[in-house]
Amino acid sequence: MQTNQHTPSSCGFDSPFAQQVSRNLRFLRFAHSMSQEDVCKEIGISRSQYSGLESGTKEATFPQLYALAGLYQISFEYLLSLDLSREASLLLQEKIHRIESRHFLEAFLSLSPYSQLQIAEELQLLSASGKGALK
Repeated sequence: MQTNQHTPSSCGFDSPFAQQVSRNLRFLRFAHSMSQEDVCKEIGISRSQYSGLESGTKEATFPQLYALAGLYQISFEYLLSLDLSREASLLLQEKIHRIESRHFLEAFLSLSPYSQLQIAEELQLLSASGKGALK
């Protein structure tokens, strides 16, 4: 039976958990418009080491992970446990929805009171008939 031996200060990249960290590192670097060289200068490692961290071919030490979390101003726990690209996508969708809702409300309020009443009555009819249900 083959066992993976990792030092206590490293995080092996042979698990789905560690692959998530690898994806998060790449996402964060792109989100901050940084090159691999920029990141390496900030945390003091070689480009080949960092490239390996992003690709999942090298192990990250916990000090490196803490330095990366500090660089990107996120918690160490988020770096390790969340799918940051998915979280960012959900936040963006919520923001777009709020913007669209605000634009709709502004357009609605710019209508005459009569037009507003007509729209409100139509929405009530749709709601009552079940046709207006969002899926």
